[in-house]
Amino acid sequence: MYAIENLEIFICAYTFIILHEIAHVLMATLLNIKIREIELLPIGVNAKYIGKISTQKELAISLAGPIASFLFYKFFKISYLKKINLCIAITNLIPLKPYDGGRIIHSLLNITIGENRAIKICIMIQKFCLNLLAVLAIILLIKYKKYYMVIACIYMICIVKDELENEKFNALIKYLQID
Repeated sequence: MYAIENLEIFICAYTFIILHEIAHVLMATLLNIKIREIELLPIGVNAKYIGKISTQKELAISLAGPIASFLFYKFFKISYLKKINLCIAITNLIPLKPYDGGRIIHSLLNITIGENRAIKICIMIQKFCLNLLAVLAIILLIKYKKYYMVIACIYMICIVKDELENEKFNALIKYLQID
């Protein structure tokens, strides 16, 4: 019985993760941005777009997913469905790229202080958050013997590392004004 309940929760969670991503895709479509592909990942979904997206459009697209998750949280009355959507919204607001929170912060900083300074600040924020998550993972592992946060932290480090390298490369291109 317990395994069936876990499977049901997993299916519900993954369904809401897909709906969260569909909100991004719908916003992109409304903004006339073409979708290149939608990747199904072990713990998420990621839409990839064609071409360069303006900062304002990236902000709107990034906000669409968490807003959808918060709306699902408010709409559903069943406790575990509410928790799933709240968890999806909060996780996606972690200020790490490629999560929505990282994209939102980058877009807002880009609009207010410019691209080069925004990239530098975002890189500092991401390094701080990764270190904080690593410390939390170690504490949970030592104190409570909970390994799941260590696995999540390693996963986040891997995906953020790729994003940071991409950001640094893009910053160098902009600095050298290569198009």
